[in-house]
Amino acid sequence: MIEELADYAKLCDDIGATETDAELIEEASFHLSAYRRYLLQRDSYANYPDYLTQHQR
Repeated sequence: MIEELADYAKLCDDIGATETDAELIEEASFHLSAYRRYLLQRDSYANYPDYLTQHQR
């Protein structure tokens, strides 16, 4: 999914839609990385929202 997001970001850049989709791309990128980190340490958290409250951006 990270590769697909990078492809989407490049496409947005190519067509000049980066400004309108920048927030979406940033949010998706954050959650893809954060969810991976959560899964690697999930025994330490009740659930993904719990992980997020402890790891603010």
